[in-house]
Amino acid sequence: AGAADARLAPVPSPLVTELLAADDNARRAARERVATAYGLDPGKDLVVTISRIAPQKDLPTLVAAAARLRTEVSWLVAGGGVVDLLATLRASVSAAALPVHFLGPVAQPQDLLLAADAFVLTSTWEARALVVQEAMAAGVPVVAPRVGGLSDLLGTGGGILVAPGDPGAIATALERILADPAYGRELGAQGRAVAAIWDTPGDATRGWDLAYDRLIRGIA
Repeated sequence: AGAADARLAPVPSPLVTELLAADDNARRAARERVATAYGLDPGKDLVVTISRIAPQKDLPTLVAAAARLRTEVSWLVAGGGVVDLLATLRASVSAAALPVHFLGPVAQPQDLLLAADAFVLTSTWEARALVVQEAMAAGVPVVAPRVGGLSDLLGTGGGILVAPGDPGAIATALERILADPAYGRELGAQGRAVAAIWDTPGDATRGWDLAYDRLIRGIA
């Protein structure tokens, strides 16, 4: 837009450090808590989406992807938003008897991420999505559209990028992850390795302070 000095400023999630510290025992405990809280069948794979209920998030594509899955799953969608859109989504899920459960807002999403076998986002656009950073730090393989900052986040590992608005591609990617747990663990480990080298919020804040200080003082 004509700025003389434009720079990218990555915004880190404050939950990344906590999620990186979680071990297998923490995952198992989170899985038990989530199964108990939402009455899930512990034998089914768990797919998680954390998203506002908004047009940008393209949740009808998520519902359509769930209808294409052959693997039996429990799919939890956490987040609040547009009431009429949520009612439409719930009606579609009910009509097709799909295993998608809209939970509404969840104050502490860490358990959902640590419990998940896969994380899915279906947005039509995103920046450096905090929730994808968190899923990667939790070691959860991610399926997400190749849009905006998601391509950068997942370009070096941690998940599968698909064409936006393609429920078949999402279902195929999910089936691949769920059918091969070793592959899912490999993707999750890649995501954690990437997340481990990101700046912390403190690092990012210090970087912004330095950049603004240099601009104020006229230092290139």
